[in-house]
Amino acid sequence: MNWIRLTIPSELDGATLVGQSVHAICLHLGLDETSVFQVELCVVESVTNAIRHGYKLAADNEVTVMLSVSGGSVVVEVADAGEPMPEESREALCNGSEVFNFDETDLDSVPEGGMGLQIIHSTMDRVEYSTDGHTNRLRMTKILPKVEEALHG
Repeated sequence: MNWIRLTIPSELDGATLVGQSVHAICLHLGLDETSVFQVELCVVESVTNAIRHGYKLAADNEVTVMLSVSGGSVVVEVADAGEPMPEESREALCNGSEVFNFDETDLDSVPEGGMGLQIIHSTMDRVEYSTDGHTNRLRMTKILPKVEEALHG
């Protein structure tokens, strides 16, 4: 198997189902538990964001998740036809943000959003976002640990 595509209705329940599916696929592919959890978390977060922010919770749309394996990496692409991600969110996703730098003793300083984007940025090895006017694509790459060791070992 080189790739699999899952398409779900834009309902939040689907994000959990896709996450469980990706989890099982990653285990089948032999990923370590940490990588499996990280990929699943990022998929659920990105599908949830597409439904909440791209489609504004409208349930009559679709979100497609494509998972592929090549060259020692797992690549997950989440596609939707909702509103594109705002530029500031794209910047945070691709370049990181300071969203976790807050005073944990001051509840008023806890940010209301953006944590999921930072988790994706910090967890995946490569993150790209594009839109062509009709389709938004979030492409996330996770280098498999054995390849990572060879590159940096």
